[in-house]
Amino acid sequence: MTIHTLRWIGLALLAVACVAPAQDYPDKPVRLVVGYPPGGPADIAARIVADQLSLQLPQRMIVDNRPGAGGIIGTELVANAAGDGYTLLLSGNNIAIAQALASAPRYDSTQSFVHVAQIATLPSGIFVNAQSPHATFKDLVAYAKANPDKLTYASGGNGTPSHLAMEMLKRAAGIQVRHIPYKGTPPAVTDLIGGQVDMLVTSIAGPMEQVKAGRLKLLAVSSPERLDQVPQVPTVAETLPGYSFETWLAISAPKGTPPAIVQKLAVEIERALKDPAVVKRMNNAGLKGNYLSPDRTTARMSSELETFAQVIKEANIRAE
Repeated sequence: MTIHTLRWIGLALLAVACVAPAQDYPDKPVRLVVGYPPGGPADIAARIVADQLSLQLPQRMIVDNRPGAGGIIGTELVANAAGDGYTLLLSGNNIAIAQALASAPRYDSTQSFVHVAQIATLPSGIFVNAQSPHATFKDLVAYAKANPDKLTYASGGNGTPSHLAMEMLKRAAGIQVRHIPYKGTPPAVTDLIGGQVDMLVTSIAGPMEQVKAGRLKLLAVSSPERLDQVPQVPTVAETLPGYSFETWLAISAPKGTPPAIVQKLAVEIERALKDPAVVKRMNNAGLKGNYLSPDRTTARMSSELETFAQVIKEANIRAE
């Protein structure tokens, strides 16, 4: 037997070994870890996708909430799990933010995981009190430029997406607005309604009920394009060209997960997100199902880690 033949046989056996795990996968329930409490947008998105994948795959996908430390507890759990495809993470740009904030990060958002697919984006908006004198986002920016540090903005806490989104907006607009951090978005919304703060950048999923009730106004959305839910509301980019901020969610696996399993999951996730029932549930929850392949999800994670690290450094943001 020639060396060439032996090499061919070796490559063939390797190919079979790589495909074999995916053929039988999954042969037991799959755990999807969510680093946040039940009921929030991340948890809702995880459950919508997990429910559909449970129908498509031969085994159930079970959501396991492990809240704490801004999602870091759940993230570390999966980073240290076996790379066999049976422990997955509901991830997204939150893990890049947490890494960029940490003085000594205990995981690497691009090295500790294999990113399977982006599953959804959470459109964000610029909210003000219904009695605010600013009728448009352009008016708000003009007033802030003319009155440095007079306006305040709320966030869900130091280093949260709402904080970073506003810091990026301040840089893009060249304005100075004072930051008022809260312990979560709900109390920030409460104080915005009460007039204790002037504005808030956050996911539109929750505050839109307050807009419908006439307590808040939505001046602009921070997505690259106008949203189907509120087509009359302009984007921030229509006033500040190039500005865009989206909270996005993905499913990731521990480093070392076989490529064949990653690819099988990615195919099933893409299929799930096209299901009409999933699309409807996502829309009703204020989410937008938005699939990206493993390569594109990984590239987005790397790009945003670099962006967030720069914003955090320039704004001197410290974790709470």
